[in-house]
Amino acid sequence: MNIVPSPMAFTLDRRPFSCWIFLLVILLSGGSFLPAQVQPASDSVTRSRLFAELALDAEKLERQNILKRLVQLVTPSVVHISAYKSIEPGSTEVTEEAGSGVIVMIKGSAMVITNRHVVKNATLRNIDIKLHDGRPGYVTKIWSDKATDIAVLSLRDTPSSPRLVPARLGNSDKSDIGDFVVAVGSPFGLSHSVTYGIISAKGRRDLKLGNDDVSLQDFLQTDAAINPGNSGGPLLNLRGELIGINTAMASSTGRNEGIGFSIPINMAMLVARQLVEHGDCRHRHRCQTNQMVPCTVARIMVHSFLLVRGLHTQ
Repeated sequence: MNIVPSPMAFTLDRRPFSCWIFLLVILLSGGSFLPAQVQPASDSVTRSRLFAELALDAEKLERQNILKRLVQLVTPSVVHISAYKSIEPGSTEVTEEAGSGVIVMIKGSAMVITNRHVVKNATLRNIDIKLHDGRPGYVTKIWSDKATDIAVLSLRDTPSSPRLVPARLGNSDKSDIGDFVVAVGSPFGLSHSVTYGIISAKGRRDLKLGNDDVSLQDFLQTDAAINPGNSGGPLLNLRGELIGINTAMASSTGRNEGIGFSIPINMAMLVARQLVEHGDCRHRHRCQTNQMVPCTVARIMVHSFLLVRGLHTQ
């Protein structure tokens, strides 16, 4: 059997002489010419120095992290909502629906805007509001609009009321595909959770959402994680401005798959102000000038469009 040697077996003498000199110098110097980062940091003095250098680099990076500042500014405006409902009329079995809401100013008063499906069929005394610092809020009145899935909650005047922090409103008409966004809410009941993504699409109007027939749609689509319990929570731009109310997700599993939907804040506030002023959304023609148009029913084979409800049977 003939053994054919590897081509590299006879190439030592082909290397340039200067290459061998370079390797010899490195060996004789103990490898001190090698980059510092590949040297093992086994002794405690070296590790302490490297940790200190890492801490300085991390501090520089953290000073540029606007997400931390954004979250500190916006979370005081977000509330956790628990609504207790009978599964069926006359039934003793109760379901808790966990959701979210955001504090906004309407007619000079701080109110909570959320999704109608979060508080639907719950009485005032069966709706619990928890502020970001754990303080309770007490609902005195609810306005809601079925066609847009918007609800507005008025809170009772208490010593804590003056400390309510309204969100800063943005202009959702100026939001574009690719803009970075932050979602805050209560996925699976975990209040004030923060997720991050981009606006994936605009003008989604063909979603079949449950049995409530949310017929006036103009959703922003986002890949920021939206799960059951995120309903009614804010979608914010990097300026910390409220640009949407998180409402639904497309999923084949009932869990986040990177396709969430948010009501543009321009549309949501138009409806909310009309609800508070008139008791309902009277001026549908005005809504339609803001591209709130009836949806067309679309049946999807793989994904279903779900209102992001956080349901717990008790």
